[in-house]
Amino acid sequence: MAAISSVQICNMGLSHIGAKGSIESLDEASREAQISKLWFDYSRLQTLEDFNWPFARKRQTLGLLDEAAPAEWSYRYAYPSDCVKARWIVNPVGKEADAIAFTVEAVSDGSARCILSDLESAELIYTFDQLDPVMFSSKFVDALSYRIASNIAFQVTGDPELSKQTFQIYGNVLRSAAGSAAQEGVDQTPRDSEWIRARW
Repeated sequence: MAAISSVQICNMGLSHIGAKGSIESLDEASREAQISKLWFDYSRLQTLEDFNWPFARKRQTLGLLDEAAPAEWSYRYAYPSDCVKARWIVNPVGKEADAIAFTVEAVSDGSARCILSDLESAELIYTFDQLDPVMFSSKFVDALSYRIASNIAFQVTGDPELSKQTFQIYGNVLRSAAGSAAQEGVDQTPRDSEWIRARW
């Protein structure tokens, strides 16, 4: 899709709630711009967290922390600094194998999050803090604009129902995004044995 800016996305959100005007910059003096700037990054993080967006998906082999894991887990790993949502740990046996158990909690002094697991050299699939609008998919832009609309509706219009209505549409867009994401890519499937393929 063509490159889009944070200002354009905010203007889409404003249009969803029937705002009278648009903004040209998030730093301008208008009330709409001030409210949009207040909510844009938070809404972006909410939207990233709410769905496993392919354009914001990363994998990383986790680094062990010096602090020992609690008794019920074998390893304590550092939480990636750019992680918005930990999705799953890759099972080295293969995609058809059981999911690898893990949990997220704070380190003992509460200064950072960590990941606990029983898998050695764990590789995490996660949604990262994608900041570049050029990378946003059209479904994400649509969802984000409605999330912004829901968050700013009452402040801009004074109508609490608009917030509920736009949040419902946001949920519908996320469901649509799931179908769209499923159509991008092909799952890996085990190949038949040589003797089976030879029959054809």
